[in-house]
Amino acid sequence: MPAKTPTGKRLIETRVAILPTFVFIRAAETTAGRDMQLRGLAVLAALRTSPHPAFSIFLHGGRAPLVGDREIAGLRGEEAREAATIQAMRDAETHAEAERIRRAAIKSASARRRAEAALEREQRAQRRTGAAALPIGLPVEVAGVAAFTGVTGVIEAVEGHYAHVRFGAHSWKIEGWQVMPASAALRSTAA
Repeated sequence: MPAKTPTGKRLIETRVAILPTFVFIRAAETTAGRDMQLRGLAVLAALRTSPHPAFSIFLHGGRAPLVGDREIAGLRGEEAREAATIQAMRDAETHAEAERIRRAAIKSASARRRAEAALEREQRAQRRTGAAALPIGLPVEVAGVAAFTGVTGVIEAVEGHYAHVRFGAHSWKIEGWQVMPASAALRSTAA
């Protein structure tokens, strides 16, 4: 990160969390064990003086969500790439070589993000080409829309590429490629 020094500005190394406001813990195997973990965390969060920064426990639907290892694999990969880049910069013989390594890492990260975005756009375009083929009355979930995560709706009508889905008292017109049977959505989330 940039730092002011007596001789001007330069880059200094500092440790910064990728997700600075989130901490993940390995969940206990049993429900009782997870409940004990949550109670222990709640006690730590309530302490007036603590060796930890202030925190709260994220709850969704009254429960702490379980995040699978595969769901944070990308985060771990990014962390490993950054660690390798930092180590290569430390091992560099000259400042110029370290700067070249840093610039190359920035360029490759930008290229990787562009390639991932292009692949995602291409996959979304392919999914959008087919008409929604879901039977009326089918319980469904919506993929890729955070507001509908974990909410089950029912197909009311299909109109070309769109499905009309009722959630409680409200009906929404949603692109058919985002709608999947509720049991399939649960399986893909658990995997």
